[in-house]
Amino acid sequence: GLALLALLGMIVLLPPVQRLLARVLPITPGRVTHAVSTSYAVLILVNLWGVLGIGLDRIVEMVEAADAPGAATTALIITVWTQDILMAVMAFVGVGWLSRRSFASAARRLGFIWPGWRQLGVGGGLGCRMFLTLFPRSFLLEMVGLGEDPNVERLTEYLIGPLATSIPGIITLGLAAALGEELVFRGALQPRLGLIPTAVLFALLHSNYGLSAATLVVLFIGLVLGWTRRRYSTTASMALHATYNMAIGLSTLIYTQIMQ
Repeated sequence: GLALLALLGMIVLLPPVQRLLARVLPITPGRVTHAVSTSYAVLILVNLWGVLGIGLDRIVEMVEAADAPGAATTALIITVWTQDILMAVMAFVGVGWLSRRSFASAARRLGFIWPGWRQLGVGGGLGCRMFLTLFPRSFLLEMVGLGEDPNVERLTEYLIGPLATSIPGIITLGLAAALGEELVFRGALQPRLGLIPTAVLFALLHSNYGLSAATLVVLFIGLVLGWTRRRYSTTASMALHATYNMAIGLSTLIYTQIMQ
């Protein structure tokens, strides 16, 4: 399965395949950056297929068998920031910074503008509204037995749970993810692949522990983020993403404190 997906990643580099993709995606056949971006998208499918092939229950057992607790909060914060800063740099380089565009020109291509009050207000307001809409429904899904896979919850808690135990960690959950993921997906990919394909890739990336009912929720979030980028800017979608993530982290922290 992994070999076939790897082959698919090479096939989409071929000019005839690029011309076929150009009929459904806003890409230009013959453009190296467009060809590479569609090829790299297959990596998300490779990762997801690998997880499904190994089995989520086995992955949880392997992680826990390492006899090492989740990373210390400070180390985890540094790791997350490093990862997302590198993603942001990749987004800038991917649209031509250091080769054919200046930093300012690349920022305009990414839809990244200075975060003024309008951008922050729109993004923050939409983030709060999305949180108030989706968060209660997650409890309803749990009540009817359609919540996340217990293995997903265990692995998520093990890997990033420490971030929800402190204010710096919660800020990292919001700002770091908004910086890296939004610049790559809404900034760099969406203008090339379109809103819906980008939202699907975003959902699959966040379902790398397996497909579940939560995948549809993430798909909806990706569509809202994509609409926000199209209607306003990537900066506004970053504010939305950060607000939503921090609201979830803060509610988790408050719930944990109450239960203790």
